[in-house]
Amino acid sequence: MSTPSTPQGPSPSSHQGQYAPPYPGAHPTGQPQQPGESQWAVAGRSSQSNRAGLISVILAGCILLSQLVSALAQAAVIGGNTYEALGVVNIAFAIIDSLLAIGAIIVGAIGLAAKGRPKGLAGIGLGAGIATLFSVIVFSAIYPIAIQVVSAF
Repeated sequence: MSTPSTPQGPSPSSHQGQYAPPYPGAHPTGQPQQPGESQWAVAGRSSQSNRAGLISVILAGCILLSQLVSALAQAAVIGGNTYEALGVVNIAFAIIDSLLAIGAIIVGAIGLAAKGRPKGLAGIGLGAGIATLFSVIVFSAIYPIAIQVVSAF
C-alpha cells in the first residue's frame, strides 16, 4: 500500500488573502519598488499624469486667492474713505487676474491637447481661466462704459 504524496511547498491556506508575485522580485502593481519604498507608494505613482493640467488648476486656485485679496483690499479702501484709491486697486487686481487667467487658459489647453493623459484637471483649469477672463473683461471694461452711457440719459 502506498501513502498519498503530499504537495511540496506551502499549503494554499497559508497564503489566503495575499498576492503572490509571479516571480521573485516582482511587484503586484508591475512597477519596480525602490529601496525603502512601501508597496502603497509604488501603487500610488501614476505613469499617466498631466502636469500641465495640474499647473492650470494651481493657477485657477491663485485666481481665487487673488479675488479674495481683492475683495479685502476693496473693503479696506472703502472703510478708509479713500475712494480715489478704489480705482487703482480694481485695475491692479484686474491685471493680476487677467494674467493668471491667460496662463490658466494656455496651460489648460496644452493639458487638454496632451495625448493619452487625463484631461480632468486641465479642463477645470481651462474653464476657470475662461470664466475669470470673461468676468474681468465684462466688469472692468464693459460695465463702467455701460454705467456712463446709462447715467448720461
